[in-house]
Amino acid sequence: MTQAVAVVSPVFVDDSGRRRRMLGILGCLVAIGAVGYIVSAVIALAIHPENPLADTGRGVAPQNAASSAAISVAPKSTPAR
Repeated sequence: MTQAVAVVSPVFVDDSGRRRRMLGILGCLVAIGAVGYIVSAVIALAIHPENPLADTGRGVAPQNAASSAAISVAPKSTPAR
């Protein structure tokens, strides 16, 4: 019994290189977008490093004049000569 040997040949060959150039340009555009996203994330973290959702109590306006008087700091007195 003899066996037939199948010759393997490529199904699609792009001799012009258009597909390779197109994928290269697409890859560069994706890389530029990724770098832009990473740079913007780093800048955002550098500008505001603390968690904006955390309730620290800073920057809260007083409710009325009485509470603002209680919060205000009295001026330092100078020592008598």
